[in-house]
Amino acid sequence: MVKKKITRRRRYFARRGGGPRKPTISLAVIAGLMPPVNDAWQAYRGASSDGVTAGLRSMGNALTRDFTGWDVQAGSWNWQNLKNGLVPVGMGVLAHRLIGGTLGVNRMLARAGIPWIRL
Repeated sequence: MVKKKITRRRRYFARRGGGPRKPTISLAVIAGLMPPVNDAWQAYRGASSDGVTAGLRSMGNALTRDFTGWDVQAGSWNWQNLKNGLVPVGMGVLAHRLIGGTLGVNRMLARAGIPWIRL
């Protein structure tokens, strides 16, 4: 019996990019974080006259209310609370993924040499 030599093919994979990935800041997500951060800051400033712990407690309540919809002090859930926190952040993430990724705006910003900012 004659043994046949098995032909093996080498696969070469293209490497992505010329260097390590660098951190970027997504403007759409940061813009979505502005309403809940502003609400928390206003709650802290309003309650800080009673003391630092009261201000931090009020700020924590505002962040919890904005991101979960649950108001700890009132003990109730309301959809209107989510409109100030979770909805803008979700819209920012969607804009970052759909507009920045699908349409190639983030790639265009990277090729233009803008170092930190992405949509």
